[in-house]
Amino acid sequence: MLYVGIILVLIGILSIALLLLHRHRTEPPTESQIESEAKIEEKINFITQGLPEYDDIVEILESEDPTVVKLSRIFDKLLLSNRISAAEKIADLILEIAPESAVGYMRLGLVSMRRGNFEKAERYLRTALDISPSLVKAMNNLAYILNYQKRFAETVELMEKNMDIVNQNTVAMINLAIAYFHLDKIKNAFELLNKVYKKDQQIPEVHLYIGHCLMKLGEHDKAMLAYQRYKALVGQEGAEKPSDEAGKAEESQQEIPRTEIATEKKEIVISEKENEKESEQPQNPDEELLDEEK
Repeated sequence: MLYVGIILVLIGILSIALLLLHRHRTEPPTESQIESEAKIEEKINFITQGLPEYDDIVEILESEDPTVVKLSRIFDKLLLSNRISAAEKIADLILEIAPESAVGYMRLGLVSMRRGNFEKAERYLRTALDISPSLVKAMNNLAYILNYQKRFAETVELMEKNMDIVNQNTVAMINLAIAYFHLDKIKNAFELLNKVYKKDQQIPEVHLYIGHCLMKLGEHDKAMLAYQRYKALVGQEGAEKPSDEAGKAEESQQEIPRTEIATEKKEIVISEKENEKESEQPQNPDEELLDEEK
């Protein structure tokens, strides 16, 4: 009987909690909340009015999403349209209404990356990760910066602390694999790249680095096949080998981000000498925006 009584009490407490939660969700916004949102919308209109994306932005503002989510969606649209200055102002607005917003700091990091200020971008991204250590988009963009600057050991340290996340994210696996490769951990890199390959065979970087790994492992013919697949995917006849590939950063809403490949105008030479060459560094990409935790 005692257990039955305890269960009934717990059910009662749960019912009251659900009732209060429902009431909280259905309560109309207060006058101060309405006034605050009106001021934010006024600022957004001032920032974006006259831009080609303005009609889409108005549609976002009319949605039922929370304010931070609306701002995040507007930021994403502006950055993808290369409206860097406007996007930065929207990111500032996110932090104005949510000072501890990890996604706000992450977005400022993306703006700094677009401007080529990696030092500032790194600070913003590390702040985002301090607030939310599992924010995978911030982690991937920071890994891109570290790889681009050849700080491969730091990439490994960052990623290996979060392997449960890395193993579920294609971009994270690619970034870590590239760092492993340049630290001469070829088998670790090859294992991760093959894991990605099984999920998606349309990512050029995967074939490129599988080729590099196979070269290091003495599998010349197989490496050439991987390079040919890479060439086919990037659509370059007599394709060039990227000279400084930093991996992949994340910026779009797509699952696999678009990438740009910084090259050194150097063709992949099909010869035994390729085995003796030190593989050159990673590649230069676009970033990807957050599509969760907005």
